[in-house]
Amino acid sequence: MRSLPDEYALLARWFPTARTRAAAIGVTREMIRRWEIALDGGARPRVRAGTARAITLLTDVAAEVERLVGDAGGTGRWLLAPQPALRGLSVAAVLGERPLSVIAPLIAPPPDGAPTGFSSARVRSATAALGPAPRIRRERPRNQVEAAILRRLGCDELVIGAG
Repeated sequence: MRSLPDEYALLARWFPTARTRAAAIGVTREMIRRWEIALDGGARPRVRAGTARAITLLTDVAAEVERLVGDAGGTGRWLLAPQPALRGLSVAAVLGERPLSVIAPLIAPPPDGAPTGFSSARVRSATAALGPAPRIRRERPRNQVEAAILRRLGCDELVIGAG
């Protein structure tokens, strides 16, 4: 047993209700209620080591996703939504059960595969194993007008795929 991690307070940003926090962490609403009563009373609740790790990891991943998405509420909803790539499980549910490298491709690593854009060391190390994103051949070559527009917008050459 360990003390409830300090990162627990940050989860309210992405999961504003006790129900959503419970779903994200994988505990009951009653457990969340007990923790919050203890915190309000100035006590530090004790949690299982796995739960403490899940809270810390969930906070790291949620911060990275919010940085990419730009919306705290949308981040929380996405983390709880069933993902086809995870066979219908949510990212939050998978975090505690599987290596972070399983969900790393869902967090959209940079096109060149360089994980330098992630601020969390855990997420950065998990995406480092992915290597460069595979180049996907287009069904048809992009015409030069489309390519010029995308270059002006600052799109990566791999995304443009001209010629």
